[in-house]
Amino acid sequence: MPAGNDGPATPDNFAGLVTAAGFNAQHLRCERLTRDWLLPADVDLVSIFETGTVRMASLLRGQGGALAEIRLRVAQNMRRYRDGTALLPTRAYLMIATR
Repeated sequence: MPAGNDGPATPDNFAGLVTAAGFNAQHLRCERLTRDWLLPADVDLVSIFETGTVRMASLLRGQGGALAEIRLRVAQNMRRYRDGTALLPTRAYLMIATR
C-alpha cells in the first residue's frame, strides 16, 4: 500500500497549528503517546480498519466484490493469534497548551 499523507503529522506542525489557533507558544508541550491494543480473539480486523481511518475505508471499499474474500483471508490468518498475542500498535500526539 502506498504511503499515506502523514508527513505533516509532526510535533512542529501541530505546534504551529496550536499557536495559530491562539494558544501560548511559550507554554506549549507535546507528548507522543504509544499504546498497544491487545485484540480480542474474535476480532474483525478488517472492520477495525474500515471504521478507523478514512483512507483505509476508501481503499477497502475500492476492492469491490473482492472485499468479502479479503475479510475471509484476514480472519483465517488472525486465527494464529487466538491466544491473545495479537497487538495493534497505536500512537498519537497530545498537545498541551494554555491561552
